[in-house]
Amino acid sequence: MLASGPRALLDWDTTPDWATVAAVILHHWLGAPPSQDDLQTFLNQIATDWQPGHPWTVADQQLQAAGLTPLPANP
Repeated sequence: MLASGPRALLDWDTTPDWATVAAVILHHWLGAPPSQDDLQTFLNQIATDWQPGHPWTVADQQLQAAGLTPLPANP
């Protein structure tokens, strides 16, 4: 699991909240700040079922399935 959290630690009520959370998760996953397209993909394909007041999770398999690919590791 890449990330998870309860509403007490994460507000998920507004579009700016969604974008903030998506940007943090994607920056960690991608190894660089996400593009606008990456953010839109995350919100449309991964976070669509997230509801205020309910726990949420993001697994690396979800990000890979959405086509979000991390930068290659530096040798």
